[in-house]
Amino acid sequence: MGFTSSEYSDGLLAARKAMDKGDYNKAVEILRPLLNMQIAEAQYLYSSCAVEGETGSEADNRSFSYIEMAAKQEYPDALYALGVIYDSGDGVDKDVVKASSLFKTAAEKGHARAKLSYGLDLFYGSNGISKDESLGLSFIKRAVDEDVEGAEEILEKLSAVS
Repeated sequence: MGFTSSEYSDGLLAARKAMDKGDYNKAVEILRPLLNMQIAEAQYLYSSCAVEGETGSEADNRSFSYIEMAAKQEYPDALYALGVIYDSGDGVDKDVVKASSLFKTAAEKGHARAKLSYGLDLFYGSNGISKDESLGLSFIKRAVDEDVEGAEEILEKLSAVS
């Protein structure tokens, strides 16, 4: 028998609460049926869980795999997280063009920090993104409106030079 949308929303909320308390075993237990249903948010949350008995390398591999799965479903947090991984080259070959593409998709899906990253790429025409200062400032303004750390200072600097 499957879960209703309300039931899996409740499960995701319960898993988040368990994670906030540091009870990753409980979170994993709650997430398992949702992972079997391939719920993107559950995949993303599971990527952040500490799983008993895993080595650091195993945890890194699992985390990346589940972030990728959730990103393929265009879950905004996963798109942004995967973009950060490719932008930094953390465990993967650094690929700023791929990172920027992921930031763009995440921003278009409403991810606040991705709006800042994508806005900067637009403003400067960097990392494979065509230059559009006006659209870039628009995305950065949206990041400011969503209280993204550092966005207001960046907007002030860019507005002074554009």
